[in-house]
Amino acid sequence: MWTFSNLILVGAWLVLALAAGVAVTGGWGLFVIDAVRQVAAQLTLASLAAGLLLLLLRRSQPAMLLGLAGAALAWGAIPSALAPSVAPGEISAKTSARARLTVLFHNAHSGKSDPGAIIALVEAEDPDVAAFVEMWPHERRRIDALRARYPFVIQQDDNRPIAIFSKRPMALATVAHPDWPTASYVSLDTAIGPIQLGVAHLSRPWPFSAPRYQSVEAERLRVNFFDAPPSILVGDFNAVPWGDVARALGRAGMMPVGGLEGTWPNLFPAIARVPIDNAFCNAAIRPVGKRVLAATGSDHLPVLFTFEAAAAHSAK
Repeated sequence: MWTFSNLILVGAWLVLALAAGVAVTGGWGLFVIDAVRQVAAQLTLASLAAGLLLLLLRRSQPAMLLGLAGAALAWGAIPSALAPSVAPGEISAKTSARARLTVLFHNAHSGKSDPGAIIALVEAEDPDVAAFVEMWPHERRRIDALRARYPFVIQQDDNRPIAIFSKRPMALATVAHPDWPTASYVSLDTAIGPIQLGVAHLSRPWPFSAPRYQSVEAERLRVNFFDAPPSILVGDFNAVPWGDVARALGRAGMMPVGGLEGTWPNLFPAIARVPIDNAFCNAAIRPVGKRVLAATGSDHLPVLFTFEAAAAHSAK
């Protein structure tokens, strides 16, 4: 007969089995596991908290299982936490004196953001490039005041609601695939040299889209950055930087910028937000800063990334 204690024990074993799958598996075929991997950080805290509660209730066996599950779930996020990225305040004076590139990325949520808040944010942070997704032409016109500081603007008017504002000249570099993911690629002259900058917006993961569809999108992104020059890719990936999308981009030499601070949904406390607004760069670029910024009305928080040329770092 099933008792409440038995149900708790079986549930703990199931959670541990799922956590073990998240920790040790990869590949596009396991889309259910990857869907769980998206919230591995939050599930880690939930498992540990539930384990502690059960321990206080003197249910030691399920408590131990949930503790192990929390450790296994955390393992999936460790690589991202250890990736080479530091807060701007930790950048040394010597590093700060070098040429740097700052890129602000924001999902404007199709008009949900306050244009005045976006303008104030960009003016306050003063990035070299400000890139937006879910910003249709009529919405971009509402922040045209930025042109005074960012005279070079690329707005794709078809099925790619992307706007890129730059202080320096840029040009469209690659024609993206006509289907998803929404993406734009530009060649950009910067203080750290010429680079290719990609701005992307992937579909939502399963079960909100077809199984493995994100794998198709990631492959399209990977092809665009294969053997590319110094490259940076920013976007709303609808995927965490330790999931299968990041693994696919890693096969093209594009590595995620580190850090676990979440960006979505902005109404949640920081500990519960998921880091789906990310940046990737290849070996020619070194990330030296990542900072989540104040809300503008979108359900996503904007992010400011700071980069330098990897050659400058190695010459330190």
